[in-house]
Amino acid sequence: MRRFLALIVLAFACGGCSLLWPKPEAADVDRLEQALRGQPCIGDLSRWERHYQYAVSRAWLRPADTDHIDFTFYQAGVGHFVAGRRIESQDGLLYDGPAEVADGQYDVRTGAVTVEYCGSNFPPASPGPADNHPVSGPSNSR
Repeated sequence: MRRFLALIVLAFACGGCSLLWPKPEAADVDRLEQALRGQPCIGDLSRWERHYQYAVSRAWLRPADTDHIDFTFYQAGVGHFVAGRRIESQDGLLYDGPAEVADGQYDVRTGAVTVEYCGSNFPPASPGPADNHPVSGPSNSR
């Protein structure tokens, strides 16, 4: 029993282990990228840092849903993003600066692509009350 518990702890401790979180097959990602070529918002794939990983499963013993590939794209040249493809076991990337982003999901069995979002991750700036009213106060000039 102790060995079984130790194996479970070890499996969860190695977050990106291939048993729990396999990487999508390159051939499936090739098909996904081919299907995305017709998406006007995505455009030329070389303008993106592209991340691919299996979707999270709802099954307790199988955390990776190998029937669906999640994708997240970040605008290359912004922040630390570099154009290219990254097939990963998990995407732990968080970015809170302004950039063009896209994400969605690919159904490996049917070949259907769903682009869930594509555009700026920041809403357009709108003037707030402080922008419309200059602050007046004592002058620092002598």
